[in-house]
Amino acid sequence: MNDWPTRIPHPERYEFFALLRQIEAGGHDKVGFGRSLRPSEDDIRLSQRPDLGFQPGSVQGWHYCSRSARHKLSVSVLGVFGANGPMPLHFTEYARDRLFFAKDASLCSFLDIFHHRMLSLFYRAWANTEPCVSFDQPQSNIFDDYLGSLFGGLNGVTERVPDSLFYAGRLLSPVRSAEGLSAILQDYFSVPISIEPFMAEWLTLHEADRSVLSVLRPRSQLGHNSALGRHIYSAQHKFCIRIGPLTLNSYMNFIPSGKNLSSLLAWVRLYTGSSRSFSVMLSLQANEVPRLRLGRGGRLAYMSWLGHWKPKTAADGLSISYSTQAAIPDCFQNIEKVHHD
Repeated sequence: MNDWPTRIPHPERYEFFALLRQIEAGGHDKVGFGRSLRPSEDDIRLSQRPDLGFQPGSVQGWHYCSRSARHKLSVSVLGVFGANGPMPLHFTEYARDRLFFAKDASLCSFLDIFHHRMLSLFYRAWANTEPCVSFDQPQSNIFDDYLGSLFGGLNGVTERVPDSLFYAGRLLSPVRSAEGLSAILQDYFSVPISIEPFMAEWLTLHEADRSVLSVLRPRSQLGHNSALGRHIYSAQHKFCIRIGPLTLNSYMNFIPSGKNLSSLLAWVRLYTGSSRSFSVMLSLQANEVPRLRLGRGGRLAYMSWLGHWKPKTAADGLSISYSTQAAIPDCFQNIEKVHHD
């Protein structure tokens, strides 16, 4: 795109970072300053004119390069020329004499190769630390990676839970609480949700962990680590997510094959990890309970009730349990057991 002098006729009115940000945002087909590997990948070239005067701003103006058929943007920062440059003043005088009196731009053009690269990397270093700049080009939004890396929100996590960055404040906390999980789920799904911790369950012991009378395995001690049988009763590894009372449409979204269930499982696993089991208990508003009729599409164990439901009592009791080995993507593989009280 070579019409930037027409689109921005007075570049000297801009600050250096603001001007390059506007140019980069307008070139959606380009990779951006500081990321390009070839000169042709940039809309414009950055340069510095040899001048000993003190410039009022960081940007000087446009000038056209006939050899490359490309516009150059002259700036007065981070270059080798001028009173603030690293080179001696007589070097700037020599380059200026060659350019304006001898009409020889070879030295300035050679140095502009390094000017363009240094200025591009200088801008990129600034842009990578500015969240607002990343939103100009969502396809190269590096700030999301910075924020997601603080709580493990890498590409795989953000694909399963696209809105995880919005709740980074909750996910950054090293302490996982019932209040934090319920706050995220209620805000995300916009339905009443509460967490009931310490749900008791029977855990199956592996054969190597069972108590036996043996000389080879003298680890079992009465009152310390011995247990009778293949199961132990524990209330430390499971919690319950109570959802509702819901309308019928919302209720159907949380049953297996519902559109919200896979998102719910992904959120729970992201927040709690895979070391705890949990169950989801759904509650349906009393006035939303459908009457059971043959041929009307009622699903057994999910949304079928015999008889006439009392109008003042919510229909609850549908509980779906998920084990610690439950996978996230496929909700049907997550189901350990479904029961209806």
